Amino acid sequence: TVRKADGCQVILLHTKANDPKRDWTGEKFSELTDKLLNEYPEAVIAELGMTPIVKSDSSRFVTLKSITDLQLIYQIIKHADLFIGIDSSFMHMANASGTESVFITGRLYQFSHHCPYSGRFWKGDGVTFVRPRMEDESPAVEVNDVLKAVKSKLPYEN
Repeated sequence: TVRKADGCQVILLHTKANDPKRDWTGEKFSELTDKLLNEYPEAVIAELGMTPIVKSDSSRFVTLKSITDLQLIYQIIKHADLFIGIDSSFMHMANASGTESVFITGRLYQFSHHCPYSGRFWKGDGVTFVRPRMEDESPAVEVNDVLKAVKSKLPYEN
């Protein structure tokens, strides 16, 4: 599991949904991970989910694919500094737990401005939605747009 040390920031990623139309790409999540590790030298990045897709050799990156207990996953999300992900049950947990989040989303079927959340996320509190142009799906979201959203949520460390 991920343990927070003094000054350490924990950034969680959730990268795969049950519906691939909700996903961003493994290449973009890997690029984002590299950039975050460079920008935040005290950060630890962990990928949640049973099907990890991020490629990183950094000792500050871990996959948590063996954690399947939803109560434990909720506690990990609740205590993270930031959650970055796609439309999934884990993003709903981030909403419920009050965790600051960056939500990567795009057109989903007939919905050009997809927002499946209620409560604070519906109001735009605690979340930054990163979207491509209205007619594009999630994979069209640029890495630098997600990085900009992250920097608005976490203090800059460099």
